[in-house]
Amino acid sequence: MEAMRETTAGGTVGRVALRLGEDPEPGRALDEIAAACRAVLGADRATCYAHGHGGRRVASVHTTERDPARRAFLEGAAGRGPGELPLWDLLVAGADPLMVIEDVANDPRMALGLARRLGSGALLGVRLQHASARQDDGGAALLGSLFCSYARPRRFSSEERRAVLGLAGLASLALANAHLQAQTAERLAEIRALSAEQEALRRVATEVAAVPGPEAIFGLAAAEAARLLGADAAIVARFDAQGATVVGAVGGHSEAGERLPTEGPGALARVAATGRGHAINDYRALPAGSALREHAVAHGYRASVAAPIPVAGRSWGAILATTKDRRGMPAAAEARLARFAGLIALAIANAEARAHLVAQAATDPLTGLANSRALFERIRDDLDRARRHQRPVSLILMDLDRFKAVNDTYGHLVGDRVLMDLAGRLMRLARAEDTVARLGGDEFAWLLPEADVSAALGAAERARLAVAGEPFPEAGGLQLSAGVAEADPVMSADDLLRAADEALYAAKRAGRNRAAAVPDAVPAA
Repeated sequence: MEAMRETTAGGTVGRVALRLGEDPEPGRALDEIAAACRAVLGADRATCYAHGHGGRRVASVHTTERDPARRAFLEGAAGRGPGELPLWDLLVAGADPLMVIEDVANDPRMALGLARRLGSGALLGVRLQHASARQDDGGAALLGSLFCSYARPRRFSSEERRAVLGLAGLASLALANAHLQAQTAERLAEIRALSAEQEALRRVATEVAAVPGPEAIFGLAAAEAARLLGADAAIVARFDAQGATVVGAVGGHSEAGERLPTEGPGALARVAATGRGHAINDYRALPAGSALREHAVAHGYRASVAAPIPVAGRSWGAILATTKDRRGMPAAAEARLARFAGLIALAIANAEARAHLVAQAATDPLTGLANSRALFERIRDDLDRARRHQRPVSLILMDLDRFKAVNDTYGHLVGDRVLMDLAGRLMRLARAEDTVARLGGDEFAWLLPEADVSAALGAAERARLAVAGEPFPEAGGLQLSAGVAEADPVMSADDLLRAADEALYAAKRAGRNRAAAVPDAVPAA
C-alpha cells in the first residue's frame, strides 16, 4: 500500500512539474492533485479551491465529488468570499496552515453544520500559500485551499498530515505559478525576468520528478540561479550547527563538500544569522583586511546576493549568487532570488517527503529495523551476489521464548519496549554489512553475507547470550531461540527463509533457549 501511495504521489509530482512553465492555468494540475489526495490519503472526497488574483474570492473549484447535488453545492463557492464560506473563515482563522477536524459532529467549530450537510465525518484542510505570492501589506497571499473529507470520524497520523502538506505544496506551487503569470501580464517590464524564473522552475521541477532524492537538484539549482540573475557563480549551501556545507555549485571557486563559515559580514552568513535575504552591493566596501573582502577582490567579484531556503519550517540553507560585473547585481535581484529560493525549497521538501515514504515502506515502525519486505529484497540481492562471487550467505531467524506471557503479564506497552530493547541488542551485535529485520510479533531475522553456517551459529549464540545474560528492565529475564540456515547455490529467497524457519522450530522442539542449524536444507520441490 505504501509503495502504491508513493507511486501515485510521485506520478503527480511528475505531471504537475511538466505542466509548470507550459500551462499558466493551474486547473488541470489542481484536478490531478485532488485525485492524488483522494488516492494517497484514502479520502472520500478531495477539493481544491483556487482564489482569484488578490485572494479575496474563489475563482474555481476542483473536486473529486461525483454526487451531482454535492458537486453543484461545492462548485457554487465560485465567486464567493470570506463570510460567505464558513470553512474558509475557519481555515484562515487558525495559526497553523493545517486544519484537522477528526470528528465533525463533536467539534464546536462546526456548529453551522456545513460539513455535515456534505456528508463529512472528518476533515483535513490546508491553506495554499507560497512565499512568491504576497499581499500589499507584505503578508503571504491566500492562493487557495485544499480539503480532504472523510465520511466517518477518524484519527490522522503524522504521516498523513505530512502527506497532505506535501500535496498541498504541489497545489501551492501550481497556484503560485499562475499567480506569477498574472503578475507578468500586469507588469510588462518584468516579462522576461519572470519567464526566466518559470523556465528555471520547470527544469528543476522536472528533475525532481525524475530522481529519487534531493541531492540531484542542488547543482541544477545553482546553475539556474546563476542563469536567472546573469551571475558568474552560484552555490547552494546547507546549514548545520558548525556552519554551512556547499551541496551544489557552478562557476567560481567553490565545490560540493566545501565548508563555509556562517559568521562574519558575508551574505551567506547574514542569511544564516537572520533567516532573511541579504545583498552585498560592493565587496570593496567590506572592512579592510577581512578574509571575505580579500578573497572576493582577488578573484574579481564585485557583488553578491543570497536568499534563505526554508524547508518544513526550518532554516535548511541558502542560495547565493555572485557577479564580477562592475555594475553589481541586476535590479530586483534579491526579490527574484527569494522567489526562486522558495520554489527550490518546495522542490527539496517534496523530494525529501518522497525519500521519507520510500524509507517508511522498508522500515518496521516499532523498532526502526528493516521490515519483512525490505529483508526479502536484501536476501535476493545477497543471494545473487553470493552466487556471482561464490561466497557464503546465511540467515538466522529468532524469537523470544514464551513472549506471549510477557504481554499477558505486563501488558503490550511493556512488550513493545522489550521488542525495542531486543532490536537494540541485535543491532549492537550486527556488522555494518548485515541486515537485522523484524518480521512481525517477536520474530526477528539476521542476514549475514560472507558468513557460512558455522559463523552464523556463532552469531546466533551471541544473540542468545545477549538476551539471557541481561534481564529486561520491566519484564525480567527472557530467553531466545534461533534457527540458522546457509544458502546453497540453487536456493531462492523463499527457500532460505523456509530452511531457517525449519531450524528455528528444531530449536524449539529441542527445549528452547538454543540455536539450531539445518545445513543440508534443500529447496522445496
